[in-house]
Amino acid sequence: MEYFLLIIILPIVMLIFWLFQFVQLMLLEDELLPGRHDKILWYIMFMLLMPLAPIAFVIWKAARVNEKKLTSNNQESLLAGND
Repeated sequence: MEYFLLIIILPIVMLIFWLFQFVQLMLLEDELLPGRHDKILWYIMFMLLMPLAPIAFVIWKAARVNEKKLTSNNQESLLAGND
């Protein structure tokens, strides 16, 4: 019985995670993606590598957000005159 639940619940959880991350990708503004064709490349990756793509996207998104924060903090300190 426990294997049956694992076989049923795990794919459902993975599908929900995949859908949530895919929707987040599609809602990203193009300015947040560094390259011209990044969104279509992520789309292809999501379709071809279904189990791995959402995990890779979460890692990339976290790194991108931290990069943006660091860049904005640097710009603010330069504008304020603090080196």
